[in-house]
Amino acid sequence: MVLEIWKKCDGEKHIREINETAWRIVELQEKISTRKLVDSIAEQKALEELIEESKPAISISQIGFHPLLYTPFRYPPLKHGSRFGKKTEPSLWYGSLSIATATAEKAFYQLAFINASAGNFGFVTSPMTIFSVKLKIIKGVKLNEEPFTQYKEEMSSPTNYGNSQLLGTRMRTSNLDGFTFISARDAKMGVNIGLFKMNAFANKNPDARSFQTWQCNTTKINVEFIQTGSVKDPVITFLIQDFQIDGVLPFPAI
Repeated sequence: MVLEIWKKCDGEKHIREINETAWRIVELQEKISTRKLVDSIAEQKALEELIEESKPAISISQIGFHPLLYTPFRYPPLKHGSRFGKKTEPSLWYGSLSIATATAEKAFYQLAFINASAGNFGFVTSPMTIFSVKLKIIKGVKLNEEPFTQYKEEMSSPTNYGNSQLLGTRMRTSNLDGFTFISARDAKMGVNIGLFKMNAFANKNPDARSFQTWQCNTTKINVEFIQTGSVKDPVITFLIQDFQIDGVLPFPAI
């Protein structure tokens, strides 16, 4: 039975402004993958333009924003939707309040992807970009605070999106811009952020000084993040056991 969390918590009474800095981790943002396919910079530029034309058009509200900010809104939802978005609803932009939580989320999906196939991929290395952006959510709600936290198990279920997707629909109906919530993947219960609208970004660009390059090493049983170009080269490691439920990796969550 799907739980009406918004109604039980009288959600409208808890709408407030939220000012935070969100961190997000994506594939390395450098145009290096297409360069090896062509013979010159001019040809690479032409190829990049063709690739851009094949993507969904950006909306008027997205014009002027950095691609790292509008891209998640640009594409249709995944097969099962997302935690707070049904497959029939527009996509959301998700981030985390810390790098630790952002890497935990990314590690889960890296493991889910590589374990979706029976093939043995060995040691897979992927360069990543981590960046932050300031948020000014005028109409928001903190699902990581009371009275919502009494439903933490339903909202942040590692195996099922039913209750959280219904909650997402109710928040859309209340015209919210964004919200914070407890991560289902971070063992330390770090906080994530979800955005329904572009106007929740305080700026049209990510924080210029926040960009970091990390190397992500993935196997069937663990994920390792190593920051490159850093004096200390910090390492963050996750084991598949960190995400398993009763010995099974919950993929996909539906």
